[in-house]
Amino acid sequence: MLKLVLRFMSDSVLSRKKALDFVNDINRFSCTLLAGIKSNLKTFVKPESQADFDKILQQLIEKFSLKTEDQVQTFLKTKNLFKDPSVEIVHNQLEHVTHLNQRVIGHKKQKVIMPCVQTSIKQFFERDNLLNLTIKNMNQLNHDKSGKISNYIQGSSWKKKIEELGKDNLYIPFFLYNDDFDSDNSLGAHKGKNSQCGFYLSCPVIPNRFKGKLNSFIPVMFINSKVKKIRPQRVFRELIKKMILLQREGIEITDSHNTTRIYPVLCMFTGDNLSLNYIGGFTTSFSSNHYCRWCLSSKSEMQEMISEDETSLRNMNNYLNDVKKSNMKETGIKFRCPFIDLPAFDIINALNFDPMHDLGEGILPYTVALVLAKLLTDYGSESFSLEVINSRKNLFDYGLYKMNNIPEDITRSNLNEEMLKMSSCEMFTFVDFLPMMIGDLIQIGDKTWKYFLKLRKLVGFVYKPSYSKEEINELKNMIYHHHKMFMDIFGKTLKPKMHHLLHYPTAIVRNGPLKSTDGRRGESKNREIKQYARVNFNRKQLSLSIVKKEIYKSSYYSFLKYTEHHFSLIKSKYVYIHQLNLNTTMFSRNELCETSTSGTFDDLKINTKTCFKIVETFVKVQYLVVVNGIIYAVVEHLDVECFSDHMVCYFIKPHGSNLTTVFDLRLLDNFPQTLHKLSNGKLGLVEPEYM
Repeated sequence: MLKLVLRFMSDSVLSRKKALDFVNDINRFSCTLLAGIKSNLKTFVKPESQADFDKILQQLIEKFSLKTEDQVQTFLKTKNLFKDPSVEIVHNQLEHVTHLNQRVIGHKKQKVIMPCVQTSIKQFFERDNLLNLTIKNMNQLNHDKSGKISNYIQGSSWKKKIEELGKDNLYIPFFLYNDDFDSDNSLGAHKGKNSQCGFYLSCPVIPNRFKGKLNSFIPVMFINSKVKKIRPQRVFRELIKKMILLQREGIEITDSHNTTRIYPVLCMFTGDNLSLNYIGGFTTSFSSNHYCRWCLSSKSEMQEMISEDETSLRNMNNYLNDVKKSNMKETGIKFRCPFIDLPAFDIINALNFDPMHDLGEGILPYTVALVLAKLLTDYGSESFSLEVINSRKNLFDYGLYKMNNIPEDITRSNLNEEMLKMSSCEMFTFVDFLPMMIGDLIQIGDKTWKYFLKLRKLVGFVYKPSYSKEEINELKNMIYHHHKMFMDIFGKTLKPKMHHLLHYPTAIVRNGPLKSTDGRRGESKNREIKQYARVNFNRKQLSLSIVKKEIYKSSYYSFLKYTEHHFSLIKSKYVYIHQLNLNTTMFSRNELCETSTSGTFDDLKINTKTCFKIVETFVKVQYLVVVNGIIYAVVEHLDVECFSDHMVCYFIKPHGSNLTTVFDLRLLDNFPQTLHKLSNGKLGLVEPEYM
């Protein structure tokens, strides 16, 4: 009954009232059913057992007696699954309000609503086996001998922080993501009036396959976006107090095996540039003279800067000195960041970069629009026109894994405005596949096309899962040549987000790969909350309603169980190994196995169209087989004709090599893709994205 109640109360598409209606309907049905059982079985129960029988049935009926939300919350509190959110008034604003059916000028309270942070983190790590897997992952990262940086705790920021905090306690890093979302119709009369800002903790050291799950975001605070006009000292006061307390005293995590005390450490902020500048106390106007939160360069210098000036980098010393100057025009700093009060906290390193906002919603829509406009000018003809580009885009074979990211048609006004209208996911997909869509229509050696291919390569390099020292230097060179080529071809100065790219190599050395700060999953979390906000008709205390819903979600998620790998087969059947004619001695011929042509592995869809890379060989799945609880893919090898630098893909021969391999999917290190049918009649595969 407990999980059923939480299942309804946590559902994003149900208001809490509607969820409670469902619970009450089930209660009435259950009570009627139990009453019927009692009546029909009464004659079969011995007289001496009647009292015990009635008592058992009454206990069952009482379990279904939750009629109001107060009763639900009281019941959950007895199970340590609900704690009332805190409400802090941070500002009283004079506004027209309704009082006793009269419109008068009164005080409207601006509030910060917070679930209990300690309870939320405790529930998160008390999910079955999650803490054990996290500690195991941290140990593997700390003992990695490859010399590569693949996680935040391998960067210089965390190492410096641990030196200051000491190594006696189990410190676990957390990032704080924040973003605004409009709960009302974005085209309606009330657009922006009830806009909300959500703040969520995420843990960068949980196993990679759990990071992208929406249930891995821990909600810690919600406010009306108008509250962000108030200085952060007041907005974040309670959150900072709680994070300091948790970092000093820790939280006891109890699972089925033992009790472990962890010490959560707030290390970094993620989100859009406007929010990060606001939190750090920097100017939120990117037309200011010193808008960069990582360096002291002037606007005119940044417009032509093609490599990072290490002498102008900000640090804690010059940041605090600039705060004392109280001169925003000279320093770019409006006020002191309140999070500096956290132990061993470096605000410059904490304000990292989000490649989704910088690239997917900034640089790419702008530069790709310029590229297409110039190509259309240079090649303008019936065989290469905007209609041809849109036609090829719409007819392109996106495959199983990208079919949900097909962008809308490009219009002439998009090109004139120098900005494509696409979501970040659509933009990345478009850039990834554009060479295969129109590459055969572009002359080899075209300067504009060379620029685009350099940009595309840069995007892929930014999203690498790990970096060696040599690769970080290579990234510096790629950014240098990109910026130089951009100014040479288009004759324009660099945009603020292009300047941010210069700091990416340094940010990776300090904070690990920027893939972990990508904001797409955070925006998906906001989209989930937006669903609930739209079915909830309470607009007076919307933040409080959202927080209560998130508390129910956290309680429901506390029943999740975590394993290193998870798989399932669709429409499977059982056969003996010898019936499969496998060319391997890995299994006994008379062993029983489960097989299917489709299924999932660690949340990745896999079927007979799935392709991936094993070392240097591309393979295509024939079917899946499970033996002794381990899932394998029986794959055929694909023959590669050649790699096209111009279309940035491998041309694959239409017929396989007839060579098959049994592959343990636990060793998969790149994301699956599918073969793409190209306009030139060939089959193509892009270089895979590694995990």
